[in-house]
Amino acid sequence: NKVWLHPVRRIILKRQALLLSEVISTTQLTNIYNPTAPPNVIPNEAAAYFDCRLLPGVNTKRFIRRLKLKILNSKVKIEIVDQSPNALPTKPGVVFTTIEKALQKAYPGSEALPVLFPATTDNSFFRSVGIASYGILPLELNQDLIKTVHGTNECIPVPVIFKGIEAYKILMWSLVNGK
Repeated sequence: NKVWLHPVRRIILKRQALLLSEVISTTQLTNIYNPTAPPNVIPNEAAAYFDCRLLPGVNTKRFIRRLKLKILNSKVKIEIVDQSPNALPTKPGVVFTTIEKALQKAYPGSEALPVLFPATTDNSFFRSVGIASYGILPLELNQDLIKTVHGTNECIPVPVIFKGIEAYKILMWSLVNGK
């Protein structure tokens, strides 16, 4: 996290866009709404919705201030429509080790990494009230499948889902039996 490494890190991560949300806060345009009008009419008002995924510890007010500085238009209003609670990640411990070992049984040679995957951010609701939680997606997904997450053509092949079910069975057995 050295400041002098930031430019190098960004160059590397731009080549691996799927990893970018692991190390920087992201903003993604998800919807635009305009009033119905002929194509050549400039509307008085429009709305754009962005999905902002902030890393743990990022100050929301400061993040919005930076957005406003980038936009530099007094007519643009920014408001938070919905927000997950701010919560620290669950630190790896005995349960994480059990999860890791179970997933290695299901997927030999695999590794469990304690990272924040953008599609599993609902865990922050549990963490904000002191409940340790891990987002587990025991599926073997290639980059093409990961790119479809939350997209129009989101899909996971049936054989991948069945293998994931088997991984969950191993995981549940390991958690219940403490192995």
